[in-house]
Amino acid sequence: MLSTGKQIFRVKVLGLVLVCASIFSIASASIWESGKIVYTSQLFTLSDLDIYSMGPNGDDKTLLTLDAADDYDPTWSPSGRQILFVSERDGQPDIYIMESDGRNQRRVRSNHSHRTSPTWSPDGQRFAYSWNLEEIWIYDFVTLSSEYLVDGANPAWSPDGRYITFIREG
Repeated sequence: MLSTGKQIFRVKVLGLVLVCASIFSIASASIWESGKIVYTSQLFTLSDLDIYSMGPNGDDKTLLTLDAADDYDPTWSPSGRQILFVSERDGQPDIYIMESDGRNQRRVRSNHSHRTSPTWSPDGQRFAYSWNLEEIWIYDFVTLSSEYLVDGANPAWSPDGRYITFIREG
């Protein structure tokens, strides 16, 4: 459970993100426990989406991805050392990973597929994702394999790692 001070801080940071959204057209954002924010922005109306980071007060803005394709849906690893994100670099959405400073950007798996909505497990050993906006899968960094979980989309881990919430139609 977050203390009241941390809750207020996160609300203030979220407010800052929303202010930035009105200026930079932010599509999505993730806040690491240090308060550092990673977000998607489209700097110009006709440009592609790229991923940026900034400090909790809006300082230290850094461009992390610069690719002709859209990069979006960034999410911090529990350690804050890596970021999962979605990129359309090979023609369709797939999950990529990079260091927190933008270095070493690479696709998580060599086969490309329609993978989106990555979300880290609390222990950082796995992540859940949507495949084709119809199924939830879990990727394991130790075994380097994916396992089908359930039909649905947009997964999110519970803080204790025991549950995954998701959206299912019908």
